[in-house]
Amino acid sequence: MSSPARLLFRYALLIPALGIATVSYAQPPEVDTDSGYSAEEARLEESQLEPDLTDEEAGIRRLYTEFSAYVEPAEELPSSTKIAKGEELPANTGRDVNPRLLAKLPNYSGYEWREAGSDLVLVRSADMTIVGMVSDVVAEEGETEPGP
Repeated sequence: MSSPARLLFRYALLIPALGIATVSYAQPPEVDTDSGYSAEEARLEESQLEPDLTDEEAGIRRLYTEFSAYVEPAEELPSSTKIAKGEELPANTGRDVNPRLLAKLPNYSGYEWREAGSDLVLVRSADMTIVGMVSDVVAEEGETEPGP
C-alpha cells in the first residue's frame, strides 16, 4: 500500500472509534404534558392571590385626604343598590378614579379601582367582582374631608 492510502486507512479506522465521524444529536428529555392542573384549580389559585387591602387602607385614606382637590364629590348610590366584597359591582354603578389620584393608588394587574358612592372599591377587571373596599373615603358633596 502506498503511503497516502495507508494513512487514509489508519484515519478511517480511528475516526469512528473517536466518535468524530458519527454525528448524533442529543434528544431532549421527555416532558409530561399532562400536569393534571385543571381550570378549576387555576381559578381557585387565582382567588387565593387576590389583593388584600388591609395594609394599604390607611395610606389610601391619607391619599384621599391629601389629594382631595382631585376627588369629585361622591354620587349617592340608589337605596336599592348594595355593594359588598365578593359581589359583582352593579352595572352603571361606580365611576373612574381621577387619573392623577389613580397613579398614586396601589396597582394590581387584572384589577381596577372604582369609586362607588363614598366607597373606593377594587374590582376584578374580568367580571367586576369586588375584591376589596375602603369605606367612606370619598367625601360627600359639601364635606371638605371624607367621613370617619
